[in-house]
Amino acid sequence: MSFDWCKFLNETVTTPTGKRWLATAGGWADEKIQPFSLGEARNFVVKEERKDNCPIDPRKIVGTSHGAYNQGMTWRQFLGAGKKISTKLDVLELRPEYYDDPLAFDNDPNNKYGTPDGWHLAEIDSDLFITEGNHRSVVAKFRAHEDGVTSQRVYSVLSLTVSEDAMRAYDRLQAAYLPGERDGGPQRRLISDTNGVKVYQIRVRCGLHVFGGAPLKEMEVHEAAEFVSNRNRLRKKVFDFFPDLYQKVFS
Repeated sequence: MSFDWCKFLNETVTTPTGKRWLATAGGWADEKIQPFSLGEARNFVVKEERKDNCPIDPRKIVGTSHGAYNQGMTWRQFLGAGKKISTKLDVLELRPEYYDDPLAFDNDPNNKYGTPDGWHLAEIDSDLFITEGNHRSVVAKFRAHEDGVTSQRVYSVLSLTVSEDAMRAYDRLQAAYLPGERDGGPQRRLISDTNGVKVYQIRVRCGLHVFGGAPLKEMEVHEAAEFVSNRNRLRKKVFDFFPDLYQKVFS
């Protein structure tokens, strides 16, 4: 017997605004919340810029790093299954400034709604991912889609520029390795930090078989892909013709 989400949501969402959203939300609300890992995303990030106390369009929020909410849950399901969502929907009815101006609200000594929750996101291209402030983000997303509140101020947005060229070069590097050769993964080296904008170079430290020369220590990823491809081109052809040669040489 499958779980009846419709019945569950109608029972757990009790505020007038929450119930209205359940009834009016379009197909966007049934899209799954995408998983996100800031650590993994940063593997090929060549530029980072943090923007504090800035506006966002909540409709561009597509995912979260929180493991409880990115394993198949939809935005609509979050309205009833979010850990603290009922309290957050109550706050929307009583103190909408909790969302309208979260920094001022959280820093208000007369705030009676507990410790500040924070509200931080990461941005890749035009997509936004929640790193802190899941409940606020979900409420803001419904407000944007259903009530037209499309400008929302948040604590910070970390804007990330991912290098697809570096990703492709890393894939070429993996394809160029001989059996048993590998690297420790992409590593970022900071090359400039100006006015809060950090620029990185993607490097790799490879472990290569020694055929009369020293193994490669560390190179920029494009240089490494070119170097290893040229170095192993003939050797890979030999291995293709003699597939058991590897075992004889390296076992």
